[in-house]
Amino acid sequence: DVRRYLQEPEGAVTQSVLLRILPALRLDLRTALYQAFQKQERSISRALSVELDGTVHLLHLHVGPITEPGFPEGYAEVVFVAEEGTALLGVTDQERVDGQMVATDLALVTRMEEELVRTRERLQTIIEEYENSSQELKTSNEELQSMNEELKSTSEELETSKEELQSMNEELVTVNGELTDKVEELNQANSDLSNLIASTDVGTIFLSNDLRINRFTPRALDLFNLIDADRGRPFAHVTHHLRHSGIAELAAGVRDSGERIEETIQDDNDDWYILRLFPYRTVTGKPNGVVVSFVDINDLKRAESEERQRIQQQTLAALGRQALVSQDLDELLQTAAQQTVTVLEIEFCKILELLPGGQEFRLCAGVGWHEGLVGNAIVPADTHSQAGYTLQAMEPVVVRDIRTETRFHSPALLLDHGVHSGITVTIYGPDGPFGALGVHSREPRNFATHDVDFLQGVANTLAAAIVRHRAASELRSREAAMRRYVDMIQTAYDAIIVWSPTDGIEFWNEGAAELYGYDAEEAIGQVTHTLLATEHPQPLSTIMEILTREGKWEGELTHHTKDGRTLYVSTRHQLITGSNGSTVVLEINRDITAAKATEVALRRSEEA
Repeated sequence: DVRRYLQEPEGAVTQSVLLRILPALRLDLRTALYQAFQKQERSISRALSVELDGTVHLLHLHVGPITEPGFPEGYAEVVFVAEEGTALLGVTDQERVDGQMVATDLALVTRMEEELVRTRERLQTIIEEYENSSQELKTSNEELQSMNEELKSTSEELETSKEELQSMNEELVTVNGELTDKVEELNQANSDLSNLIASTDVGTIFLSNDLRINRFTPRALDLFNLIDADRGRPFAHVTHHLRHSGIAELAAGVRDSGERIEETIQDDNDDWYILRLFPYRTVTGKPNGVVVSFVDINDLKRAESEERQRIQQQTLAALGRQALVSQDLDELLQTAAQQTVTVLEIEFCKILELLPGGQEFRLCAGVGWHEGLVGNAIVPADTHSQAGYTLQAMEPVVVRDIRTETRFHSPALLLDHGVHSGITVTIYGPDGPFGALGVHSREPRNFATHDVDFLQGVANTLAAAIVRHRAASELRSREAAMRRYVDMIQTAYDAIIVWSPTDGIEFWNEGAAELYGYDAEEAIGQVTHTLLATEHPQPLSTIMEILTREGKWEGELTHHTKDGRTLYVSTRHQLITGSNGSTVVLEINRDITAAKATEVALRRSEEA
């Protein structure tokens, strides 16, 4: 039982084995522990005597480091080995004689000698330990002296460093003051920049090199659904109110190419903006992102629109004046197409003539089409063309992008020319449409209302010109026919007279001149019944009533010639109403004087 060799010392509770071991074993245990910890040696002490329960026992201390695998380092084991039957000098009351111990002197001497030997050994060990300690102390002293010198050197270096630090501290104070001034200048510049951006009223978004939002101006909130938490969010994830689906792709293109992009676009409220994208560059000129800006150009667009409308009105007025004097309809149509392309700044213009039957159009005039098409190209007049659909819709048809159009099919004429957008209006006539007028562009385009109105105005001007040219052509045909008729009338034997109840004689043929003796110059403007002293079979008013009511009157009249002869004529009066509502009378007189004389002579002979 190990507890036989341990004791509880007075004072605080301790776990130190050297304090709790029996005093008789303490010195040997200290020496053995030193060898175990310092030299990693195992040792066995000589027989040590210790008094236990009034009996002296001999035991050996086995002390050594523990080197078992898995056991923690820094531990030593102490084994107390007692010799069997070694109880020495057991003292009892029976062994004492007259107050003196009755003991074997030999055992006592032996014990004293052994203790002396052990004491010498311990002293030798202590001496060795002392020498070792002295050597170690000497070495430590040398090391301490060296360390002291190093510390002195370090102290000098620290003193130097202290001076340097003080100098650096002074420099840092100066630099700190300069940095403070720079920070104030930077804050002032930042404030100036913020106020400048706010005063310019420009929507701007700053993107990083990976197209994430770094910052944005307040006006950007008008077009993009942004909040402060969106900083760092991918630009492609942000929704907006612009009519453009590829702004993120444009930003990526600017980042990759380093080139600027500028476009004119509209938002959902039809407001106009200039979209600009350009690389964000650092002060060193290195690209480090993209800047997206939006400038409100509604006022500019409004002014441009007003100027464009003014030009359109001037063009319409000039075209109207030209239509009034032009004698060549084809030339007028081509001129109108060219002016329309110029004013609307567009690539194509077409003027389609609706052919008889109403199933097809003919491209009678135009600009921008392949050579040989104008005058020859045929376009269907049904829903397989924009023009055909326009005739059915009876209103202007506007197409922003024909690729998304579902109301009608695109004809080959448009597809072959890469057309994407356009306007078509009807050219109306009094009896139905003459055809269609259209403009087209190769790019998707938003047309303004005044663009549509201008095109319809051109169509209306052309319609009036077509009506005038057709009327003039018809009039020329009638005049030619009339001249032929006049030539035939002039050579007729009958007297043919055209007179107006208000203006007198308007026409006097050669037959009338030969019959009555008055040439045309003498007769024109005269009143017929006054010039010829006409004798009517019934009152003139009655004849005029019949003529007005029935449109014609037939009978016999008595006329007097220029040389005073009396003539009897068979007459036919025909009332003719002109296009302007005025009326004239066509009077055809045939001389029946000889027939009348024969009739009188025959009657007289019969009476005789």
